[in-house]
Amino acid sequence: MRTALRRHAATLASVFAAVLLPIVTYGAVEVPEGASVGQYSTLDDMDRKDRDVVQNASELEAYFERRGFVIHDAAFDAYMQEIAAKLMPPATDPFIDYRFAVINDPVPNAFALPDGQIYVHSGLIAWLESEAQFAGLLAHEINHVAGHHTLLTMRDVRKDAVGTTVITGMLGAGLGLGGALAGSLITLGVISEMYEHSRECEAEADVVAVERLVDAGYDVAEFAEMFMVLKQDFEGLNVQGGRAWRTHPYLDERRVAVLSTVSPTPTGDVGRERYQTMSRRIALGTVEDYLEIDMPRSAYNLAKTLEARYGESAQLHLSLGDALVALGARDTSADLTLNDRDKRRNQRDRVNFTREERFEAALAAPEAQRQLGDNMAQAIEHYNIAKADPETELQALRGLGDAFLLQGEHRASGRAYMQYLKKHPEALDRSIVIDRLRVVRDALTKEGES
Repeated sequence: MRTALRRHAATLASVFAAVLLPIVTYGAVEVPEGASVGQYSTLDDMDRKDRDVVQNASELEAYFERRGFVIHDAAFDAYMQEIAAKLMPPATDPFIDYRFAVINDPVPNAFALPDGQIYVHSGLIAWLESEAQFAGLLAHEINHVAGHHTLLTMRDVRKDAVGTTVITGMLGAGLGLGGALAGSLITLGVISEMYEHSRECEAEADVVAVERLVDAGYDVAEFAEMFMVLKQDFEGLNVQGGRAWRTHPYLDERRVAVLSTVSPTPTGDVGRERYQTMSRRIALGTVEDYLEIDMPRSAYNLAKTLEARYGESAQLHLSLGDALVALGARDTSADLTLNDRDKRRNQRDRVNFTREERFEAALAAPEAQRQLGDNMAQAIEHYNIAKADPETELQALRGLGDAFLLQGEHRASGRAYMQYLKKHPEALDRSIVIDRLRVVRDALTKEGES
């Protein structure tokens, strides 16, 4: 089971996509065709601070490896490199060396570092549906490197006193060179924000990404659907006015812009079946990761998406059961009525209250018992299917114990827990299960007394 980033994955971030327009307008930003915000020739005016940024970025590669953040999937890595090879321009500087890796983080995101490192989160890979979408993402990030967007943006930030403090503290004295980075407490969210770009750079990266997609023979219309993936917010946490959104155009606007320029008969390669075959292992693992970081709605909806994509499996039934138990009395759908204030409250609640406390709070909501009953009934159905497969039998028995307990079916819960312990006497969660058997015993005692 993957464990690398689960405590780091609460960061909210967005990834960027492409638009095919002679003049691209995002709010107050207008990038005419041929205009260059970035510098696509050699950056020959680098100063010491620029070199420090590049050096510290290069240290992150080893840092990610040491912390176990990188997923090494040889087949997918080769596939990603094959796609990227169609999109990469020649490097203009000796410090640029394009390389690509998957970060084990279920929060959909991607980021590029100035020395050519490009990272895509497993959560984004799981939700994307085609090679054309994935190629568009890579093309966008590649252009941040090719246009020296990070270095140029950080030069602008250094003009700001606050920006200077951040960069000096985090990239200079805070990280230092020669391995000091290994001892830092940097999270991926902080790292990605350190390397975020201006709206102008984002707009330019969009435009040039589409040019690269067209040259590589991909269907740009398919790429527009990526905006819908990034817009998803099943947990009610993505604040549209938050830091992660400050320099990026809103997703609806960008999607409309792309669709308004697409031919009624789109052409180019989509690569849906190829992509879904190659990304299957990462996508299935992402469902488990969502459960580990307490994002059960995301886990449930991704599992349903993967079930439609790949067909039923014992593992997906197990994941669906686990997600429904974790949801408890909460609905499986995203609450579309939440505003930014509500989402900020949800963010605070995740910091101030434990998973168990939030679970209990949901039970006090109107219709909570009905929703809890519905969720547990569905969970039991999924667990019973998963129980028939030797690969998932044990976890399904454990899940049945939990689902029956929440449903108030104490005898059935006790039987499932006992079967689990009998078949798995060395279970790491044995003490937890025994505690729950005590709860079952006490409940049965009270039922006998009444």
